[in-house]
Amino acid sequence: MNGWAEWQKDYLHGVVLIWPPDEIRSQINALRAKYDPVSQSYAEAHVSLTPPFLHAPSEQDWVTLRRTAAGHARFDIALGPVSAFGLSVIYLEVHPLERLDDLRSSLLATGLFARALHKDFVPHMTITEGLSSVPVSQDLLTELRRSTQGGSFHCDRLAYIRPDRNFHFEVERFLELG
Repeated sequence: MNGWAEWQKDYLHGVVLIWPPDEIRSQINALRAKYDPVSQSYAEAHVSLTPPFLHAPSEQDWVTLRRTAAGHARFDIALGPVSAFGLSVIYLEVHPLERLDDLRSSLLATGLFARALHKDFVPHMTITEGLSSVPVSQDLLTELRRSTQGGSFHCDRLAYIRPDRNFHFEVERFLELG
């Protein structure tokens, strides 16, 4: 954790999220590398579900998390259109919101995570959050809306990712849905 920013330390024990298939990640990773290489250096394209863990998950915690994930049916995820949170984050919308919200709520109900997400949290796949030299602007948003196609994929599992000492997140294990 030497050299980590204060906000990065919250992520020491990792998070649970949706890890899209290679072909989707490759497309979005290319955009992230072009428009926000700093963010891309931290983690590949993903859909966040939980805030960071309170502590390193124990084997009993994994039993709870596996049971929680198994209680949710597999489902299809649609990506797009491109949208933005003001002019600070440009992202692909992720649907169906209700299924993602139910899944997230079940995970948070385990009590294993550091803080509850805001009620207005919007599932999304970040393209840029402006951490690099390319400014997030109305022109960039317009360009990405015009040039970026959505997509879809079947979500059959969740991923647990945790940062290495350089704050690059890697998948450590999967949790099967259904």
